[in-house]
Amino acid sequence: MAARPSVKIPTPFPVVLAEAGLLGIIFIAIGSGYLWEFINRLQPDQLFNFCEGLLWTVIGVTFAWHAFRKTKYRRLQIGASVSFLLFGISDFIEMRTGAWYTPWTLFALKAACVLSFLIHLRIYMTTKNKNG
Repeated sequence: MAARPSVKIPTPFPVVLAEAGLLGIIFIAIGSGYLWEFINRLQPDQLFNFCEGLLWTVIGVTFAWHAFRKTKYRRLQIGASVSFLLFGISDFIEMRTGAWYTPWTLFALKAACVLSFLIHLRIYMTTKNKNG
């Protein structure tokens, strides 16, 4: 009997998000000593934005990591990576400004990222449905 050729199956987005959560937990565990001191100095809203920024950044890094695997979704993953990284940066900026809508450029950045998320999701769903 002949050996069947191996076929690389692309990683779907939900798996990427689950791996990002695991990477986030590992990242926080590694830096917990310094992180704890930093967290104690933050106000509750700043802490929330910090955690959100970490989450979006880890998701962005995970998409970038998956893009280097040369899957058929590589270009889509690179775009999603940039969008999530920018969204994470916007949360770190929000820590300093105190609001997501001021300055207006921060609001514009967040709106562009959300629009990008929706476009990437639509492209992924369309591609997935066409390929079965």
